[in-house]
Amino acid sequence: MSPLQGNIVMGAKSKRKRVMKSSETIGEMDRLSQLPNCILLYIMTFMTTKQAVQTSILSKRWKDLWKYLPDLIANSMDFPKAQIFKNFLSKFLLHCDGSSTLRNVNVDHDGYINSHIIIKIFKYVTSYSMEQLTISAHSCGCIRKNMVLSSSMLSSHFLKYLNLAFHQIRGQVVLLPHILDLPQLLECHLRDVAFTSRDNNGFAEPFSSCKNLTTLAINSCTLHKAKGLFVLNDKLANLTTKFNTLVGRYYKVEMYTPNLKAFTFTGAFTEQIGTLELFKHKLNFLEEATIDVWITEYISKEIPQTLMKWLKKLSNVKNADNLFRNSS
Repeated sequence: MSPLQGNIVMGAKSKRKRVMKSSETIGEMDRLSQLPNCILLYIMTFMTTKQAVQTSILSKRWKDLWKYLPDLIANSMDFPKAQIFKNFLSKFLLHCDGSSTLRNVNVDHDGYINSHIIIKIFKYVTSYSMEQLTISAHSCGCIRKNMVLSSSMLSSHFLKYLNLAFHQIRGQVVLLPHILDLPQLLECHLRDVAFTSRDNNGFAEPFSSCKNLTTLAINSCTLHKAKGLFVLNDKLANLTTKFNTLVGRYYKVEMYTPNLKAFTFTGAFTEQIGTLELFKHKLNFLEEATIDVWITEYISKEIPQTLMKWLKKLSNVKNADNLFRNSS
């Protein structure tokens, strides 16, 4: 056999090995594709949502499988460009319909998300049986305009968990509707949103329809055309209120939450602290309370008066180890 013939034979053998390896890979893929949907979907839960959607190109078997994932967890860090991330979100929601088993939407973006995409997310949540919604992004909408969330966008008889965090930039504010029509809501976290009243300059009562709410966290939220915030809830057990510790801007807050078990306050004690009467009743069931304060150099007479009022209200607390913490 000549050297040339030897090379040809060796090349043929090498080619056959590659074909065999390719066939083995296809065989493995076929065996994986033969698994029932429930197992394939379970495997896909260990992927990012982006990776799960990419499996649609593998074969016809995988083409629409991603639509039955229970969670949409989208983080802009998984995408090379912000616009690609936004396009992905828009197309994902476009291809999900009422037959989808999606129950949890979690969107995290360190930047702006177009208003129309935010609206699509809320419409999807309220149109289908969504149970959990988390959105973390910068204030959205036009640069000079606030974004207004309508009552219909936050109306659902299925949603149990809500977490909205809109980081304000250029003075933009995300305005909540005067009422959150979420009767099954159990846990709510709000950051950098503005509460509105039914009649301008009245009290904002956004949680009046949230009869099952047990956990509420309000972080750096403001008022828009309202004179104060009023919370009335017999089932609320865990309450966290955090005001901007550097600015120390307060508004009138009144709460009727007689069954509260845990309370945390974070904020700066300024002369405006006198507006925070907070509780209009005794907290007979309170087990834990934490007051994390930022005390300014100037202490007005309102501060000790307010502290005395708070101490009387918190006199029944069982765990007072972290009752007052000075962050100054």
